[in-house]
Amino acid sequence: MPVGLSAPAKAVWKQVVPELAEAGVLRSVDLIALEAFVSQVAVMREAQRGLRGASLLVKGSRGQPVRNPLLDVQAQAQAEVRKWCERFGMDPATRTRLGLASVRGKTLEQELVAKLGPTE
Repeated sequence: MPVGLSAPAKAVWKQVVPELAEAGVLRSVDLIALEAFVSQVAVMREAQRGLRGASLLVKGSRGQPVRNPLLDVQAQAQAEVRKWCERFGMDPATRTRLGLASVRGKTLEQELVAKLGPTE
């Protein structure tokens, strides 16, 4: 884990890295990109916390109603997180396209059947 990560980013790191390592998609050269990903997730979550119970409109510099700036922070962080998820195969469509739909030695279908039971 890189030195200097915020506590929220460290929590994301601990959540994500074991799964990615188990899937065999991580290499040492990925550490900077992974650091950027976990940092963006932390920013996204902080913006979401700030928006809980907050108004979508706030007073602007002249007292006029303006869009809450946290909405823009959240949207930008979400866009970055989405991009990093695709790069690391952390969304179902990308995993399928890259042939990484196997989780813990099981296919995605096997995982779903194990959790939800057979469909027939």
